[in-house]
Amino acid sequence: MAHGSGSPLVSVNSIGEDDDTMSSFSQRLKACTKGTVYSSVFTLLTSCVGAGTLSLPYAFSQGGLVLSSVVFFAVMMVAVLVGFMLFSGKRYCAEVFPEKEVWGYEDLAHAAFGAVGKIAVLATLALLLFLALIAYMIYARDQLNLVVQFIISRTGYVPDCSPLVNCALLMAIGFLPIFPITLLRDLTRMQITSTISILCISYVALVATIKTSMAWVDFHKDTNDTIHNAIPPNWRDSVKLGPRHFSGVLTVISYCSLSFICHFNLLPVQKELQNPTKRRLNIIVIASMATAYVLYNIVIFMAYFNFFDDTREDFMLNYSRYDILVTTARAALFFTLLFGYPVLLHPTRASLNHLLSLLYDLVVKRKSRRSGLVSSSVDPEESKRLLPETDSRKSENERVSISYVM
Repeated sequence: MAHGSGSPLVSVNSIGEDDDTMSSFSQRLKACTKGTVYSSVFTLLTSCVGAGTLSLPYAFSQGGLVLSSVVFFAVMMVAVLVGFMLFSGKRYCAEVFPEKEVWGYEDLAHAAFGAVGKIAVLATLALLLFLALIAYMIYARDQLNLVVQFIISRTGYVPDCSPLVNCALLMAIGFLPIFPITLLRDLTRMQITSTISILCISYVALVATIKTSMAWVDFHKDTNDTIHNAIPPNWRDSVKLGPRHFSGVLTVISYCSLSFICHFNLLPVQKELQNPTKRRLNIIVIASMATAYVLYNIVIFMAYFNFFDDTREDFMLNYSRYDILVTTARAALFFTLLFGYPVLLHPTRASLNHLLSLLYDLVVKRKSRRSGLVSSSVDPEESKRLLPETDSRKSENERVSISYVM
């Protein structure tokens, strides 16, 4: 049939091709936001490797090399087993309660102990992660303060305010670009910051290795006029294989037990992972813990065999404030804590979100019962409609006004 020259021709095939193009684009976009083994490992590494790295050499100096090494390895193995148990618990929960979707610790606690267990786990997680965020802020401030002091000593510029005030201003400026990242919904989208954080802590381990090597070279050359923290002549007497006091045992257990805590991000990582098979999940857990174990041990032994009994709780304070190489390591450590902040803030925000939503639902249900909205005369289907669903993620996002950046 001939059409007029002014009538537009619309091809059905072109419309179908456009729909296919849009659907393929959306599929590619979803695939880009899915996690990989690489991003999952770096996310878990960033969750556990951070401020605790600074205190582990001190723990080894108090507990002795043998006891501390045994405790540290045992804690790493327990962390791996706990990771396996979490994944197994999720699979078991899916078999027993097929209608229930497990998103985190709190859902496993809800399946095992009910609403009371869920509230207890959420409150504990929120408190633990909140204290960890405070520790990150304190350590970041300390490192940045030393960097500022070094810059002031080199430039000769005397600021009108104290270095701590300058440090607070610099921290505020530094955290401003990170703030939008803390609002991201998925951990996978934080893989760039996680990678930067791990690269920075790796640089800190490299600097500690260089400084210890230089100190031992100076020791064998009998030159003690350097800033490389001279090795004491009686260093063999300073090496402790075991604790001298019981307090050393408590110190090494308390510090080491917190070194591999990243399990609050395990189930979210599994949720975002492409093709989350059992083999891939096991690889992620083992690779994360093994890499963290190697990084920790490099820092521990390099710092310990440089300072021995004089190791401070923050081993970076043992170095000179006017060492350029150490100052770069302090700046790298600041960026480690800065870029690791969103990975800790994400589960903190989620725990508070779910806790407030659950408490809100319980309060509403209690008030509805008192006001007589739910009675025996009301149809059961109508009661279900009136009562809010405690476990609904949709209701949580509707009732708690916490914004997410897509």
